[in-house]
Amino acid sequence: MLDELSLIIPQFHFLRPLWLLGLLPATLLPIVLFYQHFKMGAWHDLIKPEFQPYLLSGETQKKANFSFYLLGFAWIIVTLALAGPTWQQLPQSVHKKIDARVILIDQSYSMLANDIKPSRNARAIHKLSDLLDTFGEGATALVAYAGDAHTVTPLTQDTNTIANLAPSLNPLIMPIPGNNLADAIDKAILLFDNSGLTEGKFFLLTDEINEDQIDQINASLENRNITINVLGIGTSEGAPIPLPDGSFLKDSSGAIVLPTLNRAALVKFASQHKGRYSDIKADDSDIEFLTQATLSDQGGNLKETERQFDIWQEQGPWLLLGLMPILALGFRKGWLTQIMLPAIIITSTLQPNVSEASLWQDLWSTGDQQGSEAFKQQDWQNASQQFNDPQWKASSHYRNNDYQKAVEEFAKDTTATGYYNQGNALANAGQLEEAISAYQQSLNLHPENQDAQFNLSLVEKMLEQQESEQDQDGEQQDGENQEQQDSNSENKNQQNSDSSNDQQDQSNEDQQASESDEQDSDKDKDSAGNEATQQEEEQQQADAAKEASPQQESDLDAQEKQKALQQWLGKIPDDPGGLLRQKFLYESKNASSKTQNNGKSW
Repeated sequence: MLDELSLIIPQFHFLRPLWLLGLLPATLLPIVLFYQHFKMGAWHDLIKPEFQPYLLSGETQKKANFSFYLLGFAWIIVTLALAGPTWQQLPQSVHKKIDARVILIDQSYSMLANDIKPSRNARAIHKLSDLLDTFGEGATALVAYAGDAHTVTPLTQDTNTIANLAPSLNPLIMPIPGNNLADAIDKAILLFDNSGLTEGKFFLLTDEINEDQIDQINASLENRNITINVLGIGTSEGAPIPLPDGSFLKDSSGAIVLPTLNRAALVKFASQHKGRYSDIKADDSDIEFLTQATLSDQGGNLKETERQFDIWQEQGPWLLLGLMPILALGFRKGWLTQIMLPAIIITSTLQPNVSEASLWQDLWSTGDQQGSEAFKQQDWQNASQQFNDPQWKASSHYRNNDYQKAVEEFAKDTTATGYYNQGNALANAGQLEEAISAYQQSLNLHPENQDAQFNLSLVEKMLEQQESEQDQDGEQQDGENQEQQDSNSENKNQQNSDSSNDQQDQSNEDQQASESDEQDSDKDKDSAGNEATQQEEEQQQADAAKEASPQQESDLDAQEKQKALQQWLGKIPDDPGGLLRQKFLYESKNASSKTQNNGKSW
């Protein structure tokens, strides 16, 4: 016993020592009881003993004191329990969810066939969205392939990103035609290797498999715990492949290509890799069948890490057992109900204000935890206010379209990723030159960052186009000003000439028409005077417009610059398919792997 105490005492401490401040009100109890006893003692000295039982409430006071003792004892127990007494550490295993999967979607020309409406590719993308809805925890990636493979999104827990990009996929944006599943498998394996994963699931959405690549694929997947589930897209009858010009795809002999669903090869392929196969269905039964295999295999989805963490075992809950007899006595005597009933009524009628709710949340969760919850609910503004981590705060500002604040937070990260994110925020804020500088700094630290290379090239083109349009607008404005000046000069000369001609004609008429009376002559003079006055007013208005033109030109230039910038920024989200096309084309030009399509372009 003494040995155990000698081990407990050095380790004894409180997990939440600030709760011990709650013991201060309990210290007032002896003072109150002493004061009551002092008052009773004074009356005992003044009242005769035979009258004391009738005049002094001694028994009532003793009962009240007993209630005070019970309340004080309960207060101390609850306070100590909340403080979290502990003296023992226990090892705790850490489980981490590593359910990882990669969706491989065929983007060869055969996916344009419309034997299933509206087309194989449209139905495949729809099923991809349904597949994402069934995924729970874990990471998901999307790889599109034709003659070569491309990573649309790397492994991420944010499936919304994949769902937003998937509708932009189309076989017509792929840089190389063909059906190179082997390259797609290698891309998916590389995603696992880069994330330190050795097992997971592949979901293949296709209409056929190049049997010449089976051996290569099997070699790549050897000694890897990877399951491949296949969803067959299409029918056994097949359909022609429509092209944008209205014609159908033809082979080298001029015959119309009629791709069919190679069901037998796909079933065999899925079976070889411990997966399941299903034809595409109108309902969700196909998705449920494919995902059922992954949900039942919990051993592959959960992994217990080799590290174990020691946590302090809290002993406070055991102290609450001492409250049981106190609560029983309190309910029996009724005073506990009298105390609790007003408190319940008050708390039920009064609602806490925002500051109190925030204080309550701060007691139970950190700012990053509150920010993470707001981020999941897409409350970007609240998340940016709650997060303490600068990167998460910056991401929240970015999602809230507050790019300037996002730049300030991203600037705190001097890694390649930090400069890359800073460049994205600067580009969206319209600071193209600063964005180029940030991308260059990112590439200096990580030259192989293809995303930074692509964005740098895109922003440079945007800046060049913007400057070119501004130069054209400036030349056009100068030309318009020059034309206006020439027009004003011509009008002035023409007006002077007309005035001179009118005067000459009037003189000739006076000489020739001697029969005209004075009334007509006066009328002509008044008309000539009015015309001269009108000419002077028009000339003054032209001069005033000429004087105001520099300010108008300045305002117009600023408006044109802002308009050009908004036009270029508007092109980024409006055409995600075009961005994917450029991304895939850039990757294909810089790829070292060779395409394999077995002579087929579909």
